[in-house]
Amino acid sequence: MRYGLVERRRRAVARIALYSSLMLVGGAVLAARHLLHLPVARGPETDWFGVDWNAKLPVRVLSQYLRVDTTAATGDELAAALWLSTPLEAAGIPVHIERVGKHANLWAELPGDDPDALVLLSHLDVEPVADLAEWEHAPFAGVVDPPYIHGRGSFDMKSYTVAQLLALLELKARHPRPRRSVVLIATAGEESGSDFGTRWLLHRHPELFGRVFVVLTEGGIVEARSLDNIKYWGIEVGQKRFAELLACAPSRERLTQLGQDIVSFSFRSTGLEVDPEVRRFWEGYRSSRDLDDLRQMLADPDRLVRDPARFLDLPGYLKSMLRNEVVPFPPEPSPGGGWQMRLLVHLLPSADLAAARRELLPPWMTAGVSFAERTPPPSSAISPVDHVVVRAIQDEIERKYGRRVAGPYFLPWSATDSRFLRPLGIAAYGFTPFLLFSPETQRMGHTNEKISLPGLTQGVDLYSHVVERIAMVTDKSRQQP
Repeated sequence: MRYGLVERRRRAVARIALYSSLMLVGGAVLAARHLLHLPVARGPETDWFGVDWNAKLPVRVLSQYLRVDTTAATGDELAAALWLSTPLEAAGIPVHIERVGKHANLWAELPGDDPDALVLLSHLDVEPVADLAEWEHAPFAGVVDPPYIHGRGSFDMKSYTVAQLLALLELKARHPRPRRSVVLIATAGEESGSDFGTRWLLHRHPELFGRVFVVLTEGGIVEARSLDNIKYWGIEVGQKRFAELLACAPSRERLTQLGQDIVSFSFRSTGLEVDPEVRRFWEGYRSSRDLDDLRQMLADPDRLVRDPARFLDLPGYLKSMLRNEVVPFPPEPSPGGGWQMRLLVHLLPSADLAAARRELLPPWMTAGVSFAERTPPPSSAISPVDHVVVRAIQDEIERKYGRRVAGPYFLPWSATDSRFLRPLGIAAYGFTPFLLFSPETQRMGHTNEKISLPGLTQGVDLYSHVVERIAMVTDKSRQQP
């Protein structure tokens, strides 16, 4: 039926009024549900509602641990080490704490029949805290506000330390003498380079790492479409190397300009290369991608090197795996006068630092700027992807979530202490047991850091099973654990 102009406008206005009313009613219902803490529908995303989270052991332990400030400026790593030592000693596990200036390191061993140990490695310190006024909850209060627990270090990496602590305590209760020794190590100053943490222990206490079967630490990733639809659970086996440079100049303006030039030039689409380790990773990783076009791109990385326009279609983290990069930090006054700016050079495993510096910091860019190289990066090494521990993690994730979704991962943008262990021939793996969405993990290092309560409690349970599986197998061959 056809209507005149006036009638059509009247009907259009009526439809708009109707739809607007429905939207307002729907919004009011959702707002009321939010205010009353009523979930819209039951499912993995809303199962947190109505749970007494303070009755959960992992939540209580993490809440207490978050109250210990371990930032470099105002924190106390020794207090954190002493806090961790209390439940360990109560369980009959001897603890060693070494103070290094204002820093502290802790290690504790549960002896097993096989002295070659599973090492559970974490760090005590956390990122600095700034802009206190912007925090929803005080950063060192350990506030439980479902569905999250809030605090600096809740993700990086006190939740991980709690998972390791509770896994060791549970193992001790179930198996007073496991088949394999387990050593828990919590180190100092990881956020500032590990000079007084892992590096210190390797130099001053080499016996701690002299009989290591495998190391589990941070660095893994989880990609999920929803809480009941996991796309890929990445077990970190390798990462870029990181070299630190200090750029010095008489004026702040000169370093600001250098930083702008670096951002414009370093993150380029030319000078790309396919590192053999990246190629091997992509071969397995591509099948987990949702988009057919992305799967095709990962299947032919050499074409990306030849075709910069196609390269630009890659997500940022995959672009980073095909090039060396430099990341500038804000300029700051130099103690000796003038200005200085920290630069972090991200190197592919096969890259040469000197060649990368010439490529990324050419003379036209650095005129009037001098450079000092801090501790050079360690040589590159990759942990075996067919290690018995990788399969143990895969099996436990499959057992818990019903699908075999775990596999190796190459870390492009961040560094862990595994980079100091792998060159020594120590198999080290980054594994996160927490099923979290990416936006939740992006708060680490920023304000309002938090971790979901279901992700925490389920992850602690998963980690305990992984530790028990590894600790109760002594055969170092590649048989299924």
